[in-house]
Amino acid sequence: MEIKKQDIRKKYTDLRNKLNQKDIDILSKNMSSKLNLNFNIKNSNIHIFLPITDKKEINTWHFLHNFYKNSNTVITSIYNYKEDEIINVKINPSSSYEIGGFGIPEPKERIVFDCSKLDYIIIPLLCYDIKGNRIGYGKGIYDRILSTLPSKCMKIGISLFHPEKISIPNESHDISLDFCQTPDRLY
Repeated sequence: MEIKKQDIRKKYTDLRNKLNQKDIDILSKNMSSKLNLNFNIKNSNIHIFLPITDKKEINTWHFLHNFYKNSNTVITSIYNYKEDEIINVKINPSSSYEIGGFGIPEPKERIVFDCSKLDYIIIPLLCYDIKGNRIGYGKGIYDRILSTLPSKCMKIGISLFHPEKISIPNESHDISLDFCQTPDRLY
């Protein structure tokens, strides 16, 4: 019997929805600390997503403090739904935000950044397997971003859960993770 991505997506969406925001916040802080210990990210260009609170995503605002403290240039993406384009922009400690499409925080100031200069990317996902295959929301936005990155860019997923025991179906356009950080372990 073939496992379908939509079934796996539903399973992990349901698991995440069982968590309350306080638990997600605690797990996010733990994950940020572990990531900081596992990767000595300093003076680098790092891309991170900003959390959609309604979807109970990992609170990446906790990660930003460590990134700024270590003299990193931090980048996030803005998806323009009308034009179906992705804009990568720098953010900094003084950036201000507004809520954009799908409830994603977007910086008001838009200083475009060339992703071919990225050293690290922190990737949102619903689940992943031990081989680095991943499942997100199914829009393909991160597949598009990942396809533009230099080979030296380290692809790090962050997840509230351990890897899926079965192999996740992988399609030709899917780009695998190099690592995945959970609140208690690096895979």
